[in-house]
Amino acid sequence: MNNSIDLRGEAALIKALRRLETKTGKTVLKKALRKAGNKIKNEVKKEAPEDTGNLKKSIKVFNDNSQASRGGALIRVGADRTIAPHAHLVEFGTDERYLDKPSVITLARGDVFTITQTGKMPANKFFDRGFQNSKGEAIQVFTDELKAEINKV
Repeated sequence: MNNSIDLRGEAALIKALRRLETKTGKTVLKKALRKAGNKIKNEVKKEAPEDTGNLKKSIKVFNDNSQASRGGALIRVGADRTIAPHAHLVEFGTDERYLDKPSVITLARGDVFTITQTGKMPANKFFDRGFQNSKGEAIQVFTDELKAEINKV
């Protein structure tokens, strides 16, 4: 899933941003991106299921230091896998999965169960819903923040 926001068409804004010093421009861009990312993060959290609360707690805005962000600025809204390593399974669901080696469980009262499959889980597109619900507002926040910072210069 590659949900992204493309700002092509904001020619005047991009032209003004290019007039800023490179370091200043990048700082302004990152600040605006983080504010927009927080709008998306908050909406994704609203959509996330809450069994233990770990999934909601895991949704964060990350600096993206990937090759794609070199020379520019890129943020990512996603789940912190140290808190919720199962986030992708909830978002995309699972097929029926069979264990290579059956697991035998004995309950305190003596009942014995052999587990050979894990079951199927339907997709809960909480992340996609949150993104779709907030992307318009995030673009507006990003644009307003950039304009405000450019007008200070």
